[in-house]
Amino acid sequence: MLKNRPPKIYPFNLKVNCQKMSESQIYDLASKIVCIANSGGYLDTQIIGDDTIFIKGEASQEDYNKIWDALDAYNIILD
Repeated sequence: MLKNRPPKIYPFNLKVNCQKMSESQIYDLASKIVCIANSGGYLDTQIIGDDTIFIKGEASQEDYNKIWDALDAYNIILD
């Protein structure tokens, strides 16, 4: 019988170029990303200038996939 193990957590950093997004979309995306980590990891976002979001943290593979789903919903470019 397999025991329920906590998901494996992986560190990562992303730099998101948001030049094609409005200011409200940038803040909306940053807040959605922070709310994703629910598998024991953590996420931190920083909005730099008017067009860049830095995302740093640790997430399970499931949460990392959710981050990409959130990014895909917006017109962004990863640097």
